[in-house]
Amino acid sequence: MRIQGLNPVLSETEVTGVNYSEAVSVNDAYGYEAFISATFTTIAPLVIASTGWAFATDIITSVGHGIKTGMVFQVSTSTTLPAGVSASTDYWAIYLTDDTFALASSLANAQAGTKLNFTDAGTGNHTLTIQTNVATFVVQSSPDETNWFTHDAMIAVSVVSAAQSKHFESAARFVRLAVTITKGAATLSGWVQSKG
Repeated sequence: MRIQGLNPVLSETEVTGVNYSEAVSVNDAYGYEAFISATFTTIAPLVIASTGWAFATDIITSVGHGIKTGMVFQVSTSTTLPAGVSASTDYWAIYLTDDTFALASSLANAQAGTKLNFTDAGTGNHTLTIQTNVATFVVQSSPDETNWFTHDAMIAVSVVSAAQSKHFESAARFVRLAVTITKGAATLSGWVQSKG
């Protein structure tokens, strides 16, 4: 299949972790351009009283919080942090409901639903501040759609959004885009365009 014009190959909403586009069959000596756009979900700092931190269940309540799984926060406090939560430490969010969420110690734990254990609620008001989002954009190629090799990398670090474009020469039968989001939750779009 020869690519004609701009072909969408990736469309995901509020994802984290590793995401792959569909594979595109290529046959063009002039090469291709890849375009990847990542728009990160972001929110203002959340101030939650210690009464909203249920240490018996490790669940935090904040009505209409807007948090998505994979968002990364650091926690500060007006008085005393909950036991088990440290200042200047990244925590990954786990979305539970529109009004409840939990924290995890890593992206893998957040994706698995493994909640951070805090043994008391602390005192005062606790503020969750979103941290810089991180995504790595990669173009991969394959001779057979089974064995994939990194062909070109595009790194983006952004608080709000990031868009990258990259030209690469076709050296294989198939290409795909890979986006790894290690911090944050993003809506992804990706396209491939023939240079010929």
